[in-house]
Amino acid sequence: KVKMIAVNGKRVKLQIWDTAGQERFRTITQAYYRGAMGILLVFDVGNRKSFKNVAHWMRQIDQNATEDVVKIILGNKADIEARQVSTEEGENLASEYGVAYFETSAKTGQGVADAFGAIAGEVVGNVERSGGRAAAKTNGAANGSGQRQPNVVLPSNRLNGGKQKESGCC
Repeated sequence: KVKMIAVNGKRVKLQIWDTAGQERFRTITQAYYRGAMGILLVFDVGNRKSFKNVAHWMRQIDQNATEDVVKIILGNKADIEARQVSTEEGENLASEYGVAYFETSAKTGQGVADAFGAIAGEVVGNVERSGGRAAAKTNGAANGSGQRQPNVVLPSNRLNGGKQKESGCC
């Protein structure tokens, strides 16, 4: 999916790949990491296993993505009452990795725009600080003209073994 957003008065085009966190997508996911400039790592706050899987995905990112890739952890389903992971636990995990943390709800849209805005802002900042070298280092995904473009990769809240989303934000 392609999403256009404004960052600091600039129009930014995000190419979004929902890799679903499923075993069958792991090989493909590794290829996406190589071209990613930003990764939103999403877990389900109602599923402790999903939360624990974040460590695995962080290792995969470290092994396959560029060193300066922007990472943000998202606790999804923030609208549910039957939580297995507290906000504090999510914040502490993000702090351990030195990344930002947001809680979101794909169902209600809570926090989704903030998370996309934050990652896009950090990616744009990296590109500006590097004079465009950050964008040139990524492989990206081919657009319709065959040119490569940077990606924002979204391992989904389906890190819980492949359950499908009931509704989605993107």
